[in-house]
Amino acid sequence: MNISVNLTPKTGLEQALKNAGIDNPESVAKLTVSGAITKEDCRFIRENMRETLQELNLSEASFEKNKIDDLTFFDAIGLVSVTLPDSIFEIGIHIFGRCESLTSIAIHPDNPAFASENGILFNKDKTELIAFPAGRQGEYTIPDSVVKIGNEVFTGCLTRITIPDSVIEIEWCACDGCHVTVHPDNPEYSSEDGVLFNKDKTELITYPKEKQGDYVIPNTVIQFGSMAFNDCTDLTSVTIPHSVETIGFSAFSGCTGLTEIVIPDSVTEIEYAAFSNCTGLKSVYIPASVVKIDDTAFNHCTPVFEVNPNNPCYESDENGKLQFRTKNASGKIDHIDWTFADSVLTIDGVCAIRDYDDYSDFENLVSEEGRSPWYHLSPGIKSVVFRGVGKSGINMFSECINLATVTFDECEINNGYYEFRKAGEIIDRAFHGYTRRDVFNIKRWFANQAPCMLREFKRRSSESTPDGMSHEEWDAILARMIFCFSEMHPPLATTDDDEKKGYREKLKREGFELFSKYYVYLCC
Repeated sequence: MNISVNLTPKTGLEQALKNAGIDNPESVAKLTVSGAITKEDCRFIRENMRETLQELNLSEASFEKNKIDDLTFFDAIGLVSVTLPDSIFEIGIHIFGRCESLTSIAIHPDNPAFASENGILFNKDKTELIAFPAGRQGEYTIPDSVVKIGNEVFTGCLTRITIPDSVIEIEWCACDGCHVTVHPDNPEYSSEDGVLFNKDKTELITYPKEKQGDYVIPNTVIQFGSMAFNDCTDLTSVTIPHSVETIGFSAFSGCTGLTEIVIPDSVTEIEYAAFSNCTGLKSVYIPASVVKIDDTAFNHCTPVFEVNPNNPCYESDENGKLQFRTKNASGKIDHIDWTFADSVLTIDGVCAIRDYDDYSDFENLVSEEGRSPWYHLSPGIKSVVFRGVGKSGINMFSECINLATVTFDECEINNGYYEFRKAGEIIDRAFHGYTRRDVFNIKRWFANQAPCMLREFKRRSSESTPDGMSHEEWDAILARMIFCFSEMHPPLATTDDDEKKGYREKLKREGFELFSKYYVYLCC
C-alpha cells in the first residue's frame, strides 16, 4: 500500500496514518511524509513498520534542528530505498545500521550539505563517504574525490572495496569485515590479500569475513584495530606474531571457528571482549608477559587455560580455569617493606610513599619506574593494610580493580600532626578513589591523628561554619569529635573491661557519625 501523510506538531505519524484510514501500519509498503517528523515518529517506524516498510520518501519532510540523529532508522530490515530532504545539515552515525535490505539512499538535489551518487550518501563535495546501503552486494570502487570514510560505513556489507590513493582517513570500523584493496600509492593505508592495514603494516585494521582457513599475521603488526577479526566465523586458526603488544577491543570476538589461541610473549594486555563468543575455543596459552586481562576478554568461552608459571598476575587452577595469582610476593621500596599473601597487600614502614603515574589514563607514557612495585599483582589484590605509613601515594592502586578493603593500622605521622586537608586526601582516595567500593576500615591510624588534625582545622577555620550554624555550635561539634576520637581506643598497654569497651565503642560510633555527617565540609 502506498500512503502519503502530512505531519504537524499536533498530528504525529501514528495519528496521521489513522486519519488516512490505516489501522495496521504493517500494511504500508511505501510511505511519503511531509511536514515535521519527530524522534517519536521515527521510533514508530522502527517499532511498527520495521519489516514491511520498503520505500520511505522524506524529501518534503523536516527534522528537528535539521539533524538526523544516530541510529534513527536502525534495524529497519524491510527498508529498500529512502529519500532524504534538502533541509538536513547534520547526519548522525549508523542511521541505517542493520537495514540489510537497503539498496538506495537518495537526497534532495538542493541539499547544501549532502549529495547522493548511485544510491550512496556523501557530503556535498564528495570528499567524505557517509553511508553505504547494507543491501548492496558485490564490488565497489570508492571515487577518487573521497578523502575520508566515516564510522561504520560498510558495517554489515559483504562487499569488496577498492580504496583510492586519495583516502587519508578511515574512521572506526568503517570497513568492518570487507575485502579491501588499497591503491599502492595511498600514503596512509595498504592491503594484502583483502586485509586492510595502515601504511607500514604495524596495525591490522580489518580482516575480511569471506576468508576461510588459517591466517598468519605479518610480523610487522604491533596492534589490531577495534573488531579487526570480529565475526570471522570461517577463520579456523590464527598465528599472532611476537611483534604484537596488545590484543584490543573485540579483536577476535565471534570467531567461532577458532579452537586454539597461543598468545605470544610480547603481549602485555588483552582488552575488552577480545575473544568473547569464540565458542569453539578449546585451549588458550597465556605467557608471562600478560599482566592485564579484561574481565570480558573470554566471555562466553570455556577453554582450558595454560598459564606460564612465571606470569606475575595470573595462573590456572587444576581444571584449567583462569584466575588471579595467589602466590606470595614481597619487596622493598622507598624504605617501605611490602608483602603480598592470600590476596592481602601489607605495607609497612615509617615514611611517606611517593606518588605513582596513572597507568590507566597514560598507558603509553608510563615507564616501569612510574608504576607501583606491586603493579603486576594488581588484579589479585583484594585488601590493603597500612602499618606505620605516614602518607599514601597517588595512584598506588590505580589498577587494583578488585580492591575491597583498606585498613590503616598503627600508623603514625612523623611530624606530630598532619594538616587536615592533606590527611583528607588519604581518606578521600580511600573512600572515593582507588577502592571503588564503600568498604573501608580506618582503625587506630585515623583515631590517633584525628584529634590533632581537628584542632588544626578548628584553628584555621575560625571564621567559617557550616551553613546555618553558629560559631558556638560548630566549636562544640568539633570539640565533641576531638573528644570521641581521643577516647575511642585504649592505650596500647592496657586492656578494657566490658563496661569500658562498651563506652569506647559508643564514642567510636559517635565520632565516625559526626565525621561522616560533616565530611564534605571538613575536606573541602
